[in-house]
Amino acid sequence: MLARLGFARPAIYIRAARARGARHSYLEIGSTPAARPKFITVAAEDPHSGGAGGYGPWFGSIPDFGQSENGVRFSDAQPGSPAAKAGLKAGDVLVDFAGKPIRNLYDFTDALRRSKVGDVVAVTVLRDAKPLKASVTLAQRR
Repeated sequence: MLARLGFARPAIYIRAARARGARHSYLEIGSTPAARPKFITVAAEDPHSGGAGGYGPWFGSIPDFGQSENGVRFSDAQPGSPAAKAGLKAGDVLVDFAGKPIRNLYDFTDALRRSKVGDVVAVTVLRDAKPLKASVTLAQRR
């Protein structure tokens, strides 16, 4: 992708290239398109992390944003998601994620962001007010 920023004199050309599967992005800045400046290497994200978008690896639950006393109530689990594969379903209340107590959606988001794709996490949900333990294998976000 080549972009010309016309508001600067001399014109500045910026080229960001990322080869398929490359681990680094390169930024090229020059005064003309023919100029061959030095490259600046920018480290790419860890491909095994959840990525900068979203909240880390994919869990696949759909939270119920209504008030919950303690934990995160699920309004559903996306079909085929890690949560659904682990048997979690609508009405379950997540109270523990990998040994960390979950009191609200912020706790859940933080715990998920600290995890990596492929981690198998032990979760505890309340189903009909009874604790139910499950193992969830976190996946890459789609």
